[in-house]
Amino acid sequence: MNKLTKKTVFPFTQLFNTLWDEDFYSPGFPLETITTKAWTPSLDIEETDTEYVIRTDLPGLKKTDIKIDTDREFLTISGERKTTTNEKKDGYKYTERFFGTFTRTVRLPHNIEEEKIEATYTDGVLKVSLPKSQEEKIKHITVH
Repeated sequence: MNKLTKKTVFPFTQLFNTLWDEDFYSPGFPLETITTKAWTPSLDIEETDTEYVIRTDLPGLKKTDIKIDTDREFLTISGERKTTTNEKKDGYKYTERFFGTFTRTVRLPHNIEEEKIEATYTDGVLKVSLPKSQEEKIKHITVH
């Protein structure tokens, strides 16, 4: 049986130690290599009897930063969140917030009235309402 020695370092422990190592933030270190990450906002999709609703959190974006496209088969939400920090500012060392462009594409069900799709953006939350076509709405039948 192997004993763990002080030199044994697990990958996560090594990453954590590197992030908090003072030498890691030396003045010559290119900060953007630790802050540039792919940003993919999460989606919530809800179905009701009359529509599908897609919600995604997009804090820090303006309505003009968001683009929504559809082509009868897919709905694509894209945009860009620009950095708001000044990396030359004294004392700035680390950020976990994501910046940059993103694209999310969702396959649409066949029963969408594409011309009636609506989008609203309130308090950093984008809501896209996709009404179901009248012919294909779920009909509830009462059992007697």
